[in-house]
Amino acid sequence: MKTPKILQSLGLKKHEAEVYEALVELGPATISKIVEHTGLYRPMVYRTLAPLKLNGLVTTVTKGKRKLYAAEPPDKLASLFESLKKNFEVALPCGFRGKVVTIPKLIRSAFRN
Repeated sequence: MKTPKILQSLGLKKHEAEVYEALVELGPATISKIVEHTGLYRPMVYRTLAPLKLNGLVTTVTKGKRKLYAAEPPDKLASLFESLKKNFEVALPCGFRGKVVTIPKLIRSAFRN
């Protein structure tokens, strides 16, 4: 699937993209389910969830004694893209500022496949 590559182009690291995609596919899941789905080692999943939570892409839900992790809707990626876009525009020469494309449809289409 192309989704991890698209997510990486929005600024997520490889493992962050894999974990986020797994949570979108699984719905709220335990660490064990995420590990099983991604094939990543447990400590890597924990380290990967921290920046995803910091960026508002993953939330924690407590169900009984279990802690579940849930992906925020893919539309949240729009704010990540906007941040990346602003940083990019600042780096451009003055003549090109304001000509960068708005939020791409690829964010939504990536999760429809």
